[in-house]
Amino acid sequence: MMADICKERQELDRRDLHLAGEHRRFPPPPSEDHLLSPRRQYQRDEVKKLLRRRQQRDRILQEKEEMYELMKKVEKVPAVRPLGSFAARGDGSRSFGTWRS
Repeated sequence: MMADICKERQELDRRDLHLAGEHRRFPPPPSEDHLLSPRRQYQRDEVKKLLRRRQQRDRILQEKEEMYELMKKVEKVPAVRPLGSFAARGDGSRSFGTWRS
């Protein structure tokens, strides 16, 4: 499962690394937003969408990794079984004596 997560992350990283890197290295100045051509504005919006998707995907993969680590820890914990007079009947009732109401 961990290998699948890593492989998926690498594949998706390769897919959007170029556009995201371009945007991070050379972000257009915010004061010139109204001067952008429609094509540039579209490209900028697409890069922002890619970055949002990547961040969301990274959050989801991080949660999957955390759940995987948690499940590994849970598997190592031994099962605890109750001992004593309460476990004898198995229904959780407490029978202390023989008198009835």
